[in-house]
Amino acid sequence: MKNGLLFLTFIFFLLTAQAQQPERIEVKQSSSKKHTANANVQKTDPYPVRIEVQQSVQDDKEIKAVESTIVNYIENFFENNFDEMNKSLHPRLAKRGLNPDGMTMSDDFPPEKLKELMKTKPKFDKKHQYNVVKDVAIYGNMASASLKTGYPKTRWTEYIHLVKQNGDWKIINVFWEFEKKKR
Repeated sequence: MKNGLLFLTFIFFLLTAQAQQPERIEVKQSSSKKHTANANVQKTDPYPVRIEVQQSVQDDKEIKAVESTIVNYIENFFENNFDEMNKSLHPRLAKRGLNPDGMTMSDDFPPEKLKELMKTKPKFDKKHQYNVVKDVAIYGNMASASLKTGYPKTRWTEYIHLVKQNGDWKIINVFWEFEKKKR
């Protein structure tokens, strides 16, 4: 028993004596605060296992750019300004959602169909709009966010996906659902 314990202590000593110093890993969060974590990699293992938790780099400038793209889209949608709104849209935009019944799907609204819709719907001035962009997440050249919006008596939430191309964020996917009416 004593020899077994001595043997285990010896093995433990060998493994720890050959271990590298912990590496420093930087993680940058949306608040722009840096956090560090330690990762141990042992030299004796021919196939070292490194577990890293990585978060995408989200600096304030990129988050603001995503928010600005979404706000430009929704404000100009309500004001029936297609040309300005279209600056925020990817040509392959997929826009659809659940109808107010919560069960059936709306038609698809690619940019050209949105243009036709905006010719017939009433204008809703910016001063009466209430648009809130939340939950912005960025990973490389893709982003997602939620948008709470609507008219005074009809509100909905849109889940929005964006792609960054040539330095600009473009909305490529929108899916919405209306809020349930309060009885």
